[in-house]
Amino acid sequence: MRVGLERIGLVGRALRLGEAGLMVGFPALAGVLGMPPGEARLSPVLVAVLLAAVPLSLSIYAHNSLAGYHADRHDPKFRNNPFHRGEIGRGTVRSVLWVGAATGFLILAAFARWAVPWTAVLWGLWVAYSSPRGLKGRPGLATVHHVAAGALIFAIPYCAVRPIDLRGAVLAVFFGFALASGHANHEAIDEAADRASGVRTLAVVGGRRGALALNLALAAGAYLTLAAGWLGGVVEASVAAPFLLGGTLHLAAAVMAFSGRLEPGRYRTVYRTVFAAAALAVAVLHLAGGRWGRM
Repeated sequence: MRVGLERIGLVGRALRLGEAGLMVGFPALAGVLGMPPGEARLSPVLVAVLLAAVPLSLSIYAHNSLAGYHADRHDPKFRNNPFHRGEIGRGTVRSVLWVGAATGFLILAAFARWAVPWTAVLWGLWVAYSSPRGLKGRPGLATVHHVAAGALIFAIPYCAVRPIDLRGAVLAVFFGFALASGHANHEAIDEAADRASGVRTLAVVGGRRGALALNLALAAGAYLTLAAGWLGGVVEASVAAPFLLGGTLHLAAAVMAFSGRLEPGRYRTVYRTVFAAAALAVAVLHLAGGRWGRM
């Protein structure tokens, strides 16, 4: 039993289970925001979509580990990864890839059949990004990919509760820009490792400042989109205000990172903390019935 648990722990570390879990946060918030304010109703369809997101996310991380194996050997953060240390074999990671994908799609096929094609598009986008010679090495397409993927990550669970509307579209674009912004900073963090691996990311081609400039532009675009939705009477202030308040801290940190006064790794900790706190506040306000400020 102990050996089995230790192996599961190794697989979790190899596939960056914590990071994969973060990717389920967007869908969960989307499901909450799809509900009417003050009405927490976990429909079977939403539960199925959120449950499916877990094995599907693991599946993508497994594919990313397999596809990026040779490139990742230059990245210091993988130095103690069980997969790279030989404690977990390719067969195990490949099993997680296909079992995770099959499990996720079977759950959707049984309880949310309409979501299968949209999720397949999302899964395919991530595979195309992390495949050898995939979108990761094409700076412009990599950014477009993350905007589209982030929007879909939000829109699918939102649609599990209510049909997509202008409000949902604005929020999906906001989250798409936010995800793409974080990706640009990740490229700045990984610039040295990607350069050593021969991966032509924006940070490799245009330098760290180029990636951080894109990060700042996308973050600003995200908050401007949300502010426009609020001022246009589409998004409630109870949803927009916490994110916009946190956005002032996020953008200030982004400017510091761009100017070289804040290291990209520390900057990532700042914006993840700010975004998580804002998301929690939004969820609590929405579940408590917040409608205030809608114009």
